[in-house]
Amino acid sequence: MDAIVDSNVIIHSSKIRKLGEIYTVPGVQKEMKSQDASRKIQNSGVNLMKAPEPEISKVNQVSDRINSPTSKVDEKLVALALSTDTKVISDDKGVQNLALHLDVDFEGFMEEAITEERKWKKVCSRCGQERSNSTCRRCGSESFERKPR
Repeated sequence: MDAIVDSNVIIHSSKIRKLGEIYTVPGVQKEMKSQDASRKIQNSGVNLMKAPEPEISKVNQVSDRINSPTSKVDEKLVALALSTDTKVISDDKGVQNLALHLDVDFEGFMEEAITEERKWKKVCSRCGQERSNSTCRRCGSESFERKPR
């Protein structure tokens, strides 16, 4: 296994086979909005593989601890890389940051990769109060923003 890629790499790479043996998680196909992009997975030789549950759990815990702005699919990509000791190729800074926190090897695809770990805090988008759960204790709002610490 040479690399694990996200949807952006699949969509924007006409030469994905040159990357070697490529894997991704099943949820990536659902992230692709157009049928053309979705067909690219089937035609590009990208292999679908599920991440093991223990690694998914570990990645979810780290994601929650740093308030990561990643999706569940992003977290499964990192979990697959963690379980297989394989490099992640992604321009998604949230994916790269999560990989960095977990000591998972990664690189950017069209952009340079990040080099510094980040954490975010949840802030109520209505009143600005920092929050630790889904509902703001001050105003009761359930919407929030993530801001770097």
